[in-house]
Amino acid sequence: MDERVLAALIGAVVVALGWLISDRRDRLAERRRRRDKEADLMRALGAEIAAHVHQLEMNRLEEHQAEMLARMTREPDFIVMVPGDTHATIFRALLPEIHLLPGDVVEPVSLYYSQIITVAHLAEDIRSDRYAQISPERRAALYGHFIDMKMEALRMGQLAASKLERAIGRAQ
Repeated sequence: MDERVLAALIGAVVVALGWLISDRRDRLAERRRRRDKEADLMRALGAEIAAHVHQLEMNRLEEHQAEMLARMTREPDFIVMVPGDTHATIFRALLPEIHLLPGDVVEPVSLYYSQIITVAHLAEDIRSDRYAQISPERRAALYGHFIDMKMEALRMGQLAASKLERAIGRAQ
């Protein structure tokens, strides 16, 4: 074989190996960036969920529900005050990148946020003039349901936080 052809073949092999090595290095770096971003997303969501779960736990929902329903029964004109909640700020910001999360995390996180968004909508209804105009029995029933939904949000938040913690441990 001609020396020039051999030199060209060796050069081509070296270039091809360089491309392969560079491509592999780029793929590994991209996987590492994706894993880091995934962990960052999970930490942010976990922090938001943990804050809300902590707040729900501190509210002693079952006791509160019993107290409020008893008061609503004793005082038919009593209208409960429900503050506004914003517990999905980080979730809404990260929603376009939710696909980066592991599959076993997406469902409990999505279910939790769906629940708290539903609770927020019901809270808006309770703050409305229409709520004040319905019968005391219906107001009590609606408020009892509202607290039941918050208790379910607490359970769902605890589950989502647990799944996120495990997934963050796997991602590191």
